[in-house]
Amino acid sequence: MSNFRNPFPILALALFSFTFAIAQDAKPDNAIADVELGNRESAKALLADYGPTFGDDGRPEYYFYNKYADQVVRFKAASWQDKFLITEMEVFAVTDKYRRPHFQLKEIGYFKTPSGLFLGYKQSAVGLLSGFAIGINDPGGKNRVRKSRVQKLFGEPDETVEDGERATFVYHDPEMTFKDLGSTAAYRAEYEFKKGKLKRISLKIESESVRENL
Repeated sequence: MSNFRNPFPILALALFSFTFAIAQDAKPDNAIADVELGNRESAKALLADYGPTFGDDGRPEYYFYNKYADQVVRFKAASWQDKFLITEMEVFAVTDKYRRPHFQLKEIGYFKTPSGLFLGYKQSAVGLLSGFAIGINDPGGKNRVRKSRVQKLFGEPDETVEDGERATFVYHDPEMTFKDLGSTAAYRAEYEFKKGKLKRISLKIESESVRENL
C-alpha cells in the first residue's frame, strides 16, 4: 500500500478558508503602516524622530520609502502646530526613475492598511503550496491585490473613476469617528489600479471636516 497522500483535500480546505476570510465585511481602512488618521499617538510613534517638509498647501508632510524603494508613503498633518494629527495619507508605487530624497523605513517591506491591502507582489505560503500542488500561483489575489479583493472587503465602491488603463475605486463615509477629533468627520478612501493591479491607496479626512473639528 502506498504511503502517498493526496495534498488536494488539505489544499482545498486552505483555499476555502482563505476565500471565506476575505469575503467578510471589513471596517474602512483608517491607517497605513500603523499610523491612523486622526490619532496623534499612533503618528508620534513612527514620526517623532523625523522632520516633515512643506506640502503644496503649506502643511507638514512626511515621506518615506519602503525597504525595496519601490513604494512611497506620505503622511500630511493638520498644521505645524499639530504635526502629529494626520489627516491625509497615501502609498504609491514608484520606479527607479523616481529620485526624490525621502527617509527610508528599511524594516518595512510593504506599507499595509488594517485590512491587509498592500502594493506590489508578495509571494505567500498559500501561493507557494498551491503553485506546487495544482499550478495556481495566486489564489484569491493574496499575492497581489486586485479589484476583486477590494470589492470583497468593502463592497461596490461609491464611485469608480476610469482613465485609460487606470481605474480608481472611491469610498465615502460622511460621519466616521476619529480618535482625536471632537466629533465625527467625513472620510474618503481611494484605491487606484493600473491594469487591474493596485498601485496607490489614499485615505483622508475631508478638509472641511478637519477645519470644523479642530
